[in-house]
Amino acid sequence: MNYLKFTKKEKVNFKLIDNQHKDFINLVNKLFDASNQNNYNEVNSLMKELVSFLKLHFSTEEKLMIETKYEGYYSHKLEHDRYLRTFIKLQNDFLNKNILPTIDFFESIKNWFTNHLEMNDKKMSDYFVKLGIK
Repeated sequence: MNYLKFTKKEKVNFKLIDNQHKDFINLVNKLFDASNQNNYNEVNSLMKELVSFLKLHFSTEEKLMIETKYEGYYSHKLEHDRYLRTFIKLQNDFLNKNILPTIDFFESIKNWFTNHLEMNDKKMSDYFVKLGIK
């Protein structure tokens, strides 16, 4: 089942970032399915994969922001750091307690992703496009 979907609303119109957002959504959907199937091993594996992916994705955005001297870099990076710490804490809680992610966990991902797109990524991507970076 697709818990998250990539639609026009999620597009930031910067191909690299849009593709990474699609990959993120696919990973979250796989995690959602594994959790619904009570597949602890798959959940564990996907949680680790999501952490690695978030690190890659955030560093991609941050590198672009630094290269282009994006003035919103510091606040955007703080948002990334905060979310990564939160996600790793949640991951550790699930692994240490040997429990599966709940619907609240998935709702928090969905809310964070939606808000982050609206408040940060779309502005950043608009800036890149204005500079002629595609």
